[in-house]
Amino acid sequence: MPQKLKIIVAAALESAGAAVVCHYFFRRLRAFDPVYEVLYLQPAPYWSAVLLFLLFLALFLFLPAGRQGRAERVRDWMPLPFAGALLLPQFDSVLPLLGAFLLTGWGACRYASNLAGGETALSGKAPLLSPRTGAALAVLFGMLGVFWGFHLQRTAGNTLFLFYHDWGEYAEHYRRLAFSADIRPIDWLVGGGHWNGAVNLLMSAAIRLVPAPETIFLLNSVMIFSAVPLVYLLGRRLKLPVATALVFALFFLFSPVVSNQPLSLFYGFHPVNLLPALFLLFFLFRERRQYAAAGAVMLLTLFVQETAAIFWFGCALYLAAGKQYRKAALLAGGMLLFFFLTIKFAIPAAVKTPGGTYTQMFHFSQLGSTPGEVLLSPLLRPAAFWGTLASPNNLSFLLMLVLPLFFFLIRRPLPLLAGVPLLAGVCLQSSRDLQNVVLQYGVELNCLVFITALYAAEQLFRQGNRKALFGALAASLLLVPALYLLAGKSILFGKYPAAPILSRPDASELVLFLKSALPRGVTVHASPRIRAQLVFDFPTRALTDPAEPGEFYLFSLRPETMTQAELNAFRSALAADPTIAPITSANWNDLEYVIFAKLPSPRPPAPLPFLRLTTPEEFAALGPVVADGPDVEIRCRPRQDGTLIGARLKRRAESDLKFRFILGRGNERLTKEVTFANGLRPADSVETGTAFFVLLPPLEGGFPEQVQAEVLPL
Repeated sequence: MPQKLKIIVAAALESAGAAVVCHYFFRRLRAFDPVYEVLYLQPAPYWSAVLLFLLFLALFLFLPAGRQGRAERVRDWMPLPFAGALLLPQFDSVLPLLGAFLLTGWGACRYASNLAGGETALSGKAPLLSPRTGAALAVLFGMLGVFWGFHLQRTAGNTLFLFYHDWGEYAEHYRRLAFSADIRPIDWLVGGGHWNGAVNLLMSAAIRLVPAPETIFLLNSVMIFSAVPLVYLLGRRLKLPVATALVFALFFLFSPVVSNQPLSLFYGFHPVNLLPALFLLFFLFRERRQYAAAGAVMLLTLFVQETAAIFWFGCALYLAAGKQYRKAALLAGGMLLFFFLTIKFAIPAAVKTPGGTYTQMFHFSQLGSTPGEVLLSPLLRPAAFWGTLASPNNLSFLLMLVLPLFFFLIRRPLPLLAGVPLLAGVCLQSSRDLQNVVLQYGVELNCLVFITALYAAEQLFRQGNRKALFGALAASLLLVPALYLLAGKSILFGKYPAAPILSRPDASELVLFLKSALPRGVTVHASPRIRAQLVFDFPTRALTDPAEPGEFYLFSLRPETMTQAELNAFRSALAADPTIAPITSANWNDLEYVIFAKLPSPRPPAPLPFLRLTTPEEFAALGPVVADGPDVEIRCRPRQDGTLIGARLKRRAESDLKFRFILGRGNERLTKEVTFANGLRPADSVETGTAFFVLLPPLEGGFPEQVQAEVLPL
């Protein structure tokens, strides 16, 4: 075959592979849920794939030819056809897509390696940026991250997206430390079931100064993104050029783990977010030979979270692999002793658990009930141990961690040995939804990946291996955005974007109304999302905790941590309790919130103004029939202030009911979902003939021309 024809055939194969990868990612993949690893696919026109094929074919045919010929240049991209082949079959797993990313990055690495040459900013001989400019930009990138993280958390809080756990639990603990006199000494060292004395001191002092949710939002964001300029400083200390160190800082900013941590799904703040900055500080002081400062930082990490001891234990494994056996033994022994003391004595002394066990043992319930049983589970419960470890989502979690900097890591992989104990702790958890880059379980591992990559880059520079350096940088410049757009909390584009959170309606007026209906200082039993809004104003407890007289219930009628059946059973129990009195309700964004009070003694049920026992003749006077079924009859009456809807029970309801009302006039439509009696009385707890009346807001054009109603079981 003639040489030119070989080049065209190779370019066509590569174009087909690249077209399939891009077509799948940008056209077919509509969204991705990295927590449950669900791919949401959509049909995509074939013409877009053909157009991509032609564009890539032109690209590969006219690739610049340097010291090697065009044929060699085209051959550099030969991993692309295999990347495309991975995405041709229909599949439910994210692993083929991650494999396609890896192969595409490999092609970029090969191509850039062979292009390496000439004077560039990365060679260190002709820098584009001065060290001062680089440092200023790194700080600016960190500040942009802080602003974005704060904005994201504040919006999530104002739109009822954040949960009480973990955000509210820590906020409540810090508020108690700041203002309560009833504090045990151990409470300063343990919070949220973790050993975190340093963060307790920092956060309680800040809350004492500014007692507001925004204080936690801001400090959480500072903890996360302060590591960005520290990545740059460590790179510079390792004698990387300014541009290279700055690129690593940007890689860190846009890594999937870091971009997700301001919200951490909907759990928000976690003390572990401080550890990456401290780990980076440790290595920075170590490189400066400031060993006392490094030791102080290491000691400080041990008071951020007990898992820091597992990180340092992993570092002991790395020292042992380097034949530094004495240091390794001392470090490993010290960290194991520290971890044992905290989980055996300190944490159980602060948090009551069955048998005084470590609070996090529930994560490993399939392996054992004590740390010893979990450690021996490969022998005691081999099927459960190896079955959990071999789970596919463990592999996808690991790939998402290492792929952004993979081609640096393979140059010096041994330091990653330090992450094996932490990785095992994540991968062996009983829940198969925790091995992802969204939650906080990858924070320490992600930092280790970046530290390892920085040292690998330093080694390449020291060796003068420009080809490998250019190849690894080119691959990361492709893979970091790819992983960010796939699983990061992207700002504008991507498959797991922040837009659905930022576009949620503001709930500030709802929260103010609900707080105004609660007497000052009462204890409130609340559902998780609204409970997160109360921690700076009221003592709170879990919704299902037994209430004492004088306490209140506030919850959403949409299940959050319960199933619908469990929530219905809970509401039925409240309705049957003569000491429970309905107070008020509020409808927001088609979600209804209800408030009940626990009375000191039984009282007759208070009448609700929107419930009335009616005869069929009385109800017929309301207006025309909208819907008439065997259980419920619905009528309406247009008024100047809206549309009055009545729903009358024709027989005893078997369950609670929800109504969906649709008002129409011309092109205008109003859809509203309302629970029977606004959620204050379940439909199955009232007499036959009871009518529920609700006033829907008026349409802009005037009276509705069409009124539709649908009855739904709740």
